[in-house]
Amino acid sequence: MKQGVFSLAFFLIALGMNLFCEETEQDRGLFFIPLASYDYVNLEDQRLHVPGLGFAVMKGEQDVPFTEVHQQFLLMTKYQPFFFGKAPYTLLTGALPELPKVYHDIDFLFDGRWERQQILLIATASSDKPAAGGLQTIQAGLSWGYEILRYANLSFILGAVIGIGDFGIDLPNGDPLPVFPFPLVRLKFKTEWIAGFFYSGTNPNFTIAPKKEFVLLPI
Repeated sequence: MKQGVFSLAFFLIALGMNLFCEETEQDRGLFFIPLASYDYVNLEDQRLHVPGLGFAVMKGEQDVPFTEVHQQFLLMTKYQPFFFGKAPYTLLTGALPELPKVYHDIDFLFDGRWERQQILLIATASSDKPAAGGLQTIQAGLSWGYEILRYANLSFILGAVIGIGDFGIDLPNGDPLPVFPFPLVRLKFKTEWIAGFFYSGTNPNFTIAPKKEFVLLPI
């Protein structure tokens, strides 16, 4: 049986519309960027269709030294339904009850900077009943950070994150611990030949010759 994976993503940056007509040399306009994607997986006994739609809104100084960043924000949201050709099954031994054929994934991001302060809000819900299905179907984090190192080519932020979700930690009564704090570490740097960033809890990302748009993907 023929098997394959097909993925098509339209990050329609070329169609981003500038909604704020008055700009400065630091490019402080308000930009609206539509997002769309489509994934198709064809397995021996299963087919999966994953369309996606969303948008991003950006405002503030872009592509300037870190010392000239006074106000920035990025708001992005995306919705992806997962349509299974056949109802999937659990991998548990014994009885294999059918699972729902449609799942939903909702993602939201807000990243705001005001001088040296940063506020970051991330939320995702994945389930056949996202959010309405209970704490185990959502994960969210709210963070505040302060830029302790601020140079033209280097920015280092430390702060704290309050995470919301099911982290596998149970309270004495058996309920999951709904809130868990952890540190925020954010490092960005850029030169003529290399640029990179690192967030706590993620893999580092590097770009070789950033002006040439050649990207070295993280391993």
